[in-house]
Amino acid sequence: MGISDLSVAVAGLSAALPPAILPTTPSGVLVLGDFVFRDYEIPEKITWGDQQKTHLFSYPGGLRSVEALGPEPMPITWAGRFQGAAATGRVRRLDTVCRLGKPLPLTWGALSFLVLVTKFTVNQERNWQCLYTIECLVVAAPIGLPSGLSLTDAAGAVVGDAAAAVGLGGLINNAGLTSALSAVQQAASTVQDTAVQAAGVAAGALGQPLGQLQSALGTASALAGTVAAASDGQIQAAAAGLAGVVPGAMGNSNATALLSTLSALQQASASRMVQGLVGRMNKNTDEVTS
Repeated sequence: MGISDLSVAVAGLSAALPPAILPTTPSGVLVLGDFVFRDYEIPEKITWGDQQKTHLFSYPGGLRSVEALGPEPMPITWAGRFQGAAATGRVRRLDTVCRLGKPLPLTWGALSFLVLVTKFTVNQERNWQCLYTIECLVVAAPIGLPSGLSLTDAAGAVVGDAAAAVGLGGLINNAGLTSALSAVQQAASTVQDTAVQAAGVAAGALGQPLGQLQSALGTASALAGTVAAASDGQIQAAAAGLAGVVPGAMGNSNATALLSTLSALQQASASRMVQGLVGRMNKNTDEVTS
């Protein structure tokens, strides 16, 4: 294998790496509605926060008093880049999501909000490269999930996490985990559909769909833990092979050791991210049913 062959192989592997190895939010996962951001679409930072709504009273003689009216979420904003052959198509798909004009779950890290997209701006430099900025109005405060959040919104947050987990599962290439994550996604969608059809119903009335979701999450959680532990062993084995690489030499053994290490890192990163998503879905589902 020559240098040019290795460069092509590494470039191909890098394109498939999970967001945690590319520009990333703290968790490496960003989901808006059913749109899962990936690679360079994921921002390096997301701006959000709160401000205190106030009313100022002015009196003769320069006296003043301020009444605090309560916290008000600031708009959530971020910027990123669509790049590659699918850039234009992905931009158009996100634009469709933004044009819906309805509240959508926005999830990253340990945070999840219900938001309405108010502005989506694209600067298209090439057919294969589009810079974008997005601004969202917060409809519901951070959902982690707090009391008072509707079951429909809670199910939507779980569905968003499930979609992200399924996407990462494709990188791990473990048939059992892929099947388990698909079952979680299907069960979450069933809970969401049932909640929409039975608007206002108590969470306890959704016994069967919620039970199926919890069962699917239990299976996925166990498998994700097993795969994550196995990936640690793969990294150690790959690192041992990489330790024998001779600087300046690009023979077959060196190329194989390098690619094995990159593959092990991809598996480990994706496995840990799936484990985190499954854990959050478990927590959110438990809070819904409590």
